[in-house]
This record gives sequence, C-alpha cells and structure tokens, in this order.
Amino acid sequence: MKLNKIEEIAHAVLLNNKGAQPLREPGYIYYHGQRVAELCKWLCSQVGAKGINKNNLYAASLFHDIAKGKAHHALAGSKIIGDVLGDSVNNSERENIERLVREHNLRELPNKCSRDSKILQDADILDHFGAQGVWLSTCITVKSGKIQQDMIDYVFGQNEKAYIKERYSQLNFTASKNEFKRRMRFQKNFFKRLREEMMLTP
Repeated sequence: MKLNKIEEIAHAVLLNNKGAQPLREPGYIYYHGQRVAELCKWLCSQVGAKGINKNNLYAASLFHDIAKGKAHHALAGSKIIGDVLGDSVNNSERENIERLVREHNLRELPNKCSRDSKILQDADILDHFGAQGVWLSTCITVKSGKIQQDMIDYVFGQNEKAYIKERYSQLNFTASKNEFKRRMRFQKNFFKRLREEMMLTP
C-alpha cells in the first residue's frame, strides 16, 4: 500500500467535493475523513486491534464518505473507491477497503459487520459530537440563513434529543460510549452557556 499516494489522492479528490455537504464548511468531506482516521487509531488502541489491518482502516476512513450526497452513499462509495485508489493498493487491500466503506453505516446490522467496520462506524459517529457538534451546528445555522435563536431551539428540541439517543445506541464499544458521553458534556455545557449569554429562559 502506498500511503503517501493515498493521502495525495484524498486531498485531490475530497477537498473540493462540492455539493456533498452544502451546509458545512468547504472541504468538510476531506477534513471529516482525516479526523475519523485519527479516531480509528485511538479506538484501535482502546479496544484492541488484533487481526485488523490498520492501513486498510486508515485508507477507508479517509474515503468513507467519498459518495456522500448520493443515495446509499456507502454502497455507492464502495463501488468507486477501487478506481479512485488505482495502483496505490493491491487487489486484497482494495477488496478490504471497499468492504469497510460499504459497511461503515450498517449500524442497524452490527452482527453482520467485522470488528474493523465497527471501529470505523464508531469513529464516524464520534466526529459529529462535542466541539465538532458545536461547529457543525454553527455551520448549518449560518449556511441555512438562520440565527442563534433557531440553533438554540433546535439543539434543545426533541428531534435533537432523539438523534443523540439514537446515535449513542448505535455505538459498538464501551470506549466509544464513554468518549461520546465526554463529548456530549462539553456540547451541552456550551449550548447552555450560549443560551444564558443570549439571556434566554434557562
């Protein structure tokens, strides 16, 4: 596997992936992939990585959302990632990366996913909460033409509470759940403070 070449491809292909996430910052797919790759490394150290090809997991993390914006983006991504990576991987590596991309959001079927896919799934979820959750909420609010009040109404609303509960229930590992809780403490405290500074009703 040619990791340097894979990183160059990720930068070239994903950084300017316009339209996939129009309510997020430019380059979101690329930066999200980088963070997920780092979270996968951390999770491997927490839950054990025996038998896991970390290079394949790293490459899949970078590209897991390459088809974001398309229907069934995980399946669509698994069908194009091999061509995108070209000769930077061999056939065995290509097959494993395709599988990881395909399985990265099959959270409702945990028994059908391998351990490395579960690590990728959890890393993907975690990157949407904590400081990143604050940043995403801010981006979406601003790019939607809304104001702070709209964001506060949403983050304290029932839909967001249900979303958080669902995402927590989809985590595979105790380490992931503990990190999710830690991130949510920060996120909730931030928005509580913001609401106080807006002089809204506590």
